[in-house]
Amino acid sequence: MPSLQLAGCELISGYRLTHRISAGSTSEVWAAEAPGDLPKAIKIVRNRAGWRRADEEFAALERMQRVRHPFLLSLERIEWVGLQLLVVTELADESLRSCHERARRQGRRGQPRRQLLDRLRDAAEALDYMADDHGLQHLDVKPENLLLLAGRAKLGDFGLVRSITAPEPTHPGGLTPLYAAPELFAGSPHRHSDQYSLAIVFQQLLTGRMPFRGESLSELARQHWHAEPDLSDLSPADRDAVARALSKDPARRFPSCRDLVAALDRSEASDQVDFVLDLEPESQAGDTALQCATEPLPTQGDRPISGKLRPTVL
Repeated sequence: MPSLQLAGCELISGYRLTHRISAGSTSEVWAAEAPGDLPKAIKIVRNRAGWRRADEEFAALERMQRVRHPFLLSLERIEWVGLQLLVVTELADESLRSCHERARRQGRRGQPRRQLLDRLRDAAEALDYMADDHGLQHLDVKPENLLLLAGRAKLGDFGLVRSITAPEPTHPGGLTPLYAAPELFAGSPHRHSDQYSLAIVFQQLLTGRMPFRGESLSELARQHWHAEPDLSDLSPADRDAVARALSKDPARRFPSCRDLVAALDRSEASDQVDFVLDLEPESQAGDTALQCATEPLPTQGDRPISGKLRPTVL
C-alpha cells in the first residue's frame, strides 16, 4: 500500500497508524494508537531487490530479544505482515536530530554542552551494557536513533545489531556512512565501533559540523580509513578526547563509551577559565584593559581601579 494511504490503517489488528514520523529507502516509522489508546511507534521494514533488508533486521532483533536496559527503547512486538516486518516499540517524545534542527533554526550552532553530555552519558551506559553483558554492537549510532523520553536519552532502532563474539559481516547499504567506524566498511565490527560513532555525534550536536564531510559513500569510506578528522571547531581539550575515540585502530580508542563521556566531562572542567584581578597602578597610555562582562571592576571612591585580568585555569 502506498505510504501516504497508511494513515488510519491497522496493519496489526488494534494498532491504528496515525502519522508518519520518518521514512528511508527500505523502512518508515509511524506513530500509532495501540489497544487502550496507548501511544506506540511502529517501524515498517521491507525487502527490496538485491537486499533482503527485512530479513536482516529480523535477525538483528532476535539478538536483542533478551536485552533490557532503562536507556534502550523497549521492543514490544515483532510481526511479519506479508513481506513486511513490523516492529512495535514505545513512542519517544523526539530525537536528538529534531533537537539539533530546532537549535539550528533558532540560530545556535548546537545543543548546550552540559545537556548534551548528560544525554550522551545515558546512551553510553546502554551501549556499554550491550557490549559488556551481551557481546553486541549497535552499529547505527546517530542523532535519529538517540531518542528522548521524559528528558532521558534512549537508544533505538536495532536493525543493524551484530555480535562481537560471533562476528557477522554488515551490509554496506545498511550503514550510515557519516557515522560509521572504518572497520565497518570492511564488514568487521569491533568492541569499540559504537564509540567511534558516539564521538562523531558529540561533535555534530555540539558544533553543527562533522569531522568527515565526504559527499559519497566511497569518499566517506576513504576519509574514515585514511583522513585525519577535522576537529577545528572543538576546544583543544575536547579535540584530544574525540581524536582518541576516532582512532583508525579500534584498540587505541577508550576502553568504553562511558570512558569517552568521562573524558569529555574532564575536558569541560579544564576549559573553564576564571579571571582573577591583579590590582596595579594606573595603566600607562597604550595599555589595553580587559573588561569583565559579568562583574564590574572594583572602584575607589567613584573611580574604577585600573588593572589587568589574568586568566587562571580552574
